[in-house]
Amino acid sequence: MSTVGVVARFTVHAEKADEFARVVNEHLVAPSQQEPGCIRYELWQDNEDPTVFAMVEEWESNDDLNNHLANAGNRSGGPNMGEYMAGPPDMRRFSKTG
Repeated sequence: MSTVGVVARFTVHAEKADEFARVVNEHLVAPSQQEPGCIRYELWQDNEDPTVFAMVEEWESNDDLNNHLANAGNRSGGPNMGEYMAGPPDMRRFSKTG
């Protein structure tokens, strides 16, 4: 079975960009990397527009990704992402080619 990729793109308020990166890495990235089926879970920042971020993920299966998404609201101490967002996120699932 092929792995599942995710790219989630976020645009945040300029004055919150540094805080967003710190909080997301601490409260989302680090714990998610320990979840069953997680191969890759990284936050990337655009080199030309520091308000644009991408969460790059790879999961062993759709079930693993779905479990991750289902449990996202149960993380204690996690950030309220809405306070950082300058617009709606764009999340897409991908399949590896070749």
